[in-house]
Amino acid sequence: MIIFDVPLLFESGLDKFCDKILVVISDYEIQLNRIVERDKIDRELAEKIIKSQLPNEERIKKADVVIENNSNLEDLFEKVERFCETI
Repeated sequence: MIIFDVPLLFESGLDKFCDKILVVISDYEIQLNRIVERDKIDRELAEKIIKSQLPNEERIKKADVVIENNSNLEDLFEKVERFCETI
């Protein structure tokens, strides 16, 4: 088993090499705030970054599994571990 951790999986075309696709999504405001804090940029630039990516709705359609990440890292890790136990 090989796991790709690719933030822009669909945009890069790497999804064609995957048998199963897990997508992690978060609400727009949470995503926006995380980018602003992580990259130390203003909201306007963060919005441009988000708009340059495939929308969550499209990513969800292409995914086999969707994990919602509106909480903390611990919660995300638990969800990913539960998914890994199923494969």
